[in-house]
Amino acid sequence: MAQTDTFSERWARRYAAFTGRRPFLTLAVLVPLICLGGWYGAGIAIRSNMEDLFPDNTPAVIAARHARETLKSSSQLVVIFGSPSREKNRAIATDFCDRVSKLPEVVSVDCHRDIGFFRRNSALFMSIPDLEKIET
Repeated sequence: MAQTDTFSERWARRYAAFTGRRPFLTLAVLVPLICLGGWYGAGIAIRSNMEDLFPDNTPAVIAARHARETLKSSSQLVVIFGSPSREKNRAIATDFCDRVSKLPEVVSVDCHRDIGFFRRNSALFMSIPDLEKIET
């Protein structure tokens, strides 16, 4: 029983035979094509804003724009005080927190003493040489 090849199979066989007979010519043609494709692809802009994927009248797009207009801009600042004296650190942090919370530009201040990271990683109970090893 004879098997008939499809067009793509015949084309693939011919291409394989040609590249086997003339590998350097194939390489000379493919390398510039690959470089041209890479050069063209590098110029393609990738937009990561999800709003661009939906029409302007989509409820999620409208809500996102409204939120951005309301909030304008926001940024977060984390300040950590450190010195050999724990009492001085706390006094300075409390004073800093009081002063910053009175600034008109500041929307909210969270002056908690979060040591969860250190507890989770056992950094509160490690010796100084062990902490220096982790740092290096």
